[in-house]
Amino acid sequence: MPKSCNVLIYSVNKNLYSEISKHFPLMSVFPQSYSFIENHYQKNKIAEDSDIGKMFVQVFDDFIEIIVLKESELKFYNTFSYKTNNDILYFIINVFEQLKLSQTETSIGFSGLIETDNLTILNLRKFVQIVYFESQNPYYKYFYKFQETAPHYFYNFLNIC
Repeated sequence: MPKSCNVLIYSVNKNLYSEISKHFPLMSVFPQSYSFIENHYQKNKIAEDSDIGKMFVQVFDDFIEIIVLKESELKFYNTFSYKTNNDILYFIINVFEQLKLSQTETSIGFSGLIETDNLTILNLRKFVQIVYFESQNPYYKYFYKFQETAPHYFYNFLNIC
């Protein structure tokens, strides 16, 4: 990944890749985490408070992605499968403990398929002081259908590098 100077290792089905590349020879294939990592890395690098820890959590139907950035570096990235809201809470708190992140200084930004009144968020706010939802870039003009949806739902999709 050119911005963060990190490497992601992911697999693509060889037969599928061959078939698609026949029809689209100039295609590029990126893992779904590519824009999530690169955009947050870039935003953190130019932020005035890049030395303070930041966690970003992207929620999907059955797994989450977690990134931790601090001092202009990617300190942690992983995906976790979950079944309940408590699983999400467990993974986040475990990452906080393992990386010794400050509960008062480290912020957590959520994006993806999670409601603002989700039980995970309500319980997490008892543990971490700064919890928020990502917002759409105000400099972009969005198709009107995106105005009807919570801004954090398609945050990653709308910020593909």
